[in-house]
Amino acid sequence: MISAGHSHSGLIDIFGNYYSFGFNKDYRLMIGESKSVNRPKKVILKGIIKAALGVSHTCLLSREGKIYCGGVGTNGELGIDLNPSITGY
Repeated sequence: MISAGHSHSGLIDIFGNYYSFGFNKDYRLMIGESKSVNRPKKVILKGIIKAALGVSHTCLLSREGKIYCGGVGTNGELGIDLNPSITGY
């Protein structure tokens, strides 16, 4: 499976390994560092079945139903409230 965001991309192989590459200033590649990469780099997560990439974030779904997200989340993209003045989540 191949997914593309605004300035980053991701690949899932048949074994459930996820690889990402592209712009990464804000950790959207989920590779454990903020350095941009121009070749696919393996993410340490296993059993990934779906990937959704936005403008500046990435969310991954595992076989076990766990969701992992990384990148910019100032508007709730990561599924958590990063602005303590907002309530109702």
